[in-house]
Amino acid sequence: MKPKPFHELSNQEANCFLEEFLESESKVLAEIIESWAINGRELSLVRDNIVPYFLEYDPIVRPKFRDWGDHLPEEMKSLPEHAKGESYFEEDARICLLRMGYFFGECLRNESNKLHWAVGESKYAYAGMPVIVGFVNGLECPPIQICENTIRKIEKNGLTFDQFLNVFDYWVGLI
Repeated sequence: MKPKPFHELSNQEANCFLEEFLESESKVLAEIIESWAINGRELSLVRDNIVPYFLEYDPIVRPKFRDWGDHLPEEMKSLPEHAKGESYFEEDARICLLRMGYFFGECLRNESNKLHWAVGESKYAYAGMPVIVGFVNGLECPPIQICENTIRKIEKNGLTFDQFLNVFDYWVGLI
């Protein structure tokens, strides 16, 4: 059975997912930190470790492309931004995005004790998703979605993983 999209989760389901996500990802990250230490590398939840950690998931995390099929008008298929086809993430990439999103969110949380995990409010596009809250004007940061969008931008524009630092710095500026 295919999991529901975040926006279709009930409040109870979304809170349950958040709890399980935080518990499982914290365990996985602890194992990864230990593995890095065994290999003489330090991994802590700070800005400077975002790119080295995320590069561990490259190229698995990169989107794949498939034919647009009938759901995009022919005249749009010829536009440069649609030339490769419809982008999507395979299951392994989705797992990597969850891991990356957790790491990104934890690095943000380490920037201020005002920040914490919550479920995205229904009035936003990332309703039901794990988000970081505590930013100015009640903004919610959806780290998983940010990682997905940023990796798509990197792939589309030939950018480096340093793009994640620009996004991170943007959110830090909103604390």
